[in-house]
Amino acid sequence: MTVDEHQAVPAAALAPRFFTALAEDGFTAANALVTGDPGRIEPVSELLTDARVKSFRRGFKGATGHYRGLPVFLLSHGIGAPGIERALIELKELGVRSVIRVGTTGALQEGIEPGTLIVNDAAVRLEGTSLNYARPEFPAAASWDMTAALVEAARARQQTVHVGTGATTSSFFAGQGREPFTKWNAAAAGVLDEMHALGVLNFEMEVATLLTLARIFGVRAGAICTVVNNRVDKVPGWEFSTLDAAQVALDALVEADSAVVR
Repeated sequence: MTVDEHQAVPAAALAPRFFTALAEDGFTAANALVTGDPGRIEPVSELLTDARVKSFRRGFKGATGHYRGLPVFLLSHGIGAPGIERALIELKELGVRSVIRVGTTGALQEGIEPGTLIVNDAAVRLEGTSLNYARPEFPAAASWDMTAALVEAARARQQTVHVGTGATTSSFFAGQGREPFTKWNAAAAGVLDEMHALGVLNFEMEVATLLTLARIFGVRAGAICTVVNNRVDKVPGWEFSTLDAAQVALDALVEADSAVVR
């Protein structure tokens, strides 16, 4: 099924809207880069031409501009699944057809070093938001062309990139197996070992929601994260910039857009 065969998200579902100011002055874009931290919007906007940064209620930020001639929306969605749910639905209503999430993540497999990149081609749905849309068996899968474009763009910029399945949780502490917060729940106590044994690359808190809803709504979606720690190698967390990942994501949006059959 193509994106055009999907029904539009009902406008009545959008009240109150947060992000309509992205489209003020008639700006339109079919491509968007989304990220959790509103503090990332201004640095990423410096990669655009004609960039305009916009502030919204509750601390959200966005921007509009062009990257290598491609009109692009930038938008922060905050922490967790409900924020990216709102962002995706409103971007869909603004005409967006392709979305890439840029974020940070903790690695779950040996040898994945902090500062490298992970592209998730799928995600385990350990959050709850997507369950309101689809049964647990429905896959959270990235669009293959977005994944390929991200990997190609990362390698072109000589970035170390790992590709595979991630796990999206709705809890940062117990839900990601952090002691002592797991003592009340046996599933939480075993989740880190379980995901490691399954070959899951990383924990984060939004990708499965994005990929599930994007597939339902007919939006192409991909995800790339900067590794900030390794939970298995016990490499402590440090602050790494997501700007390299954002540059890769923007390159990928251009590449994927050029391949769209119109």
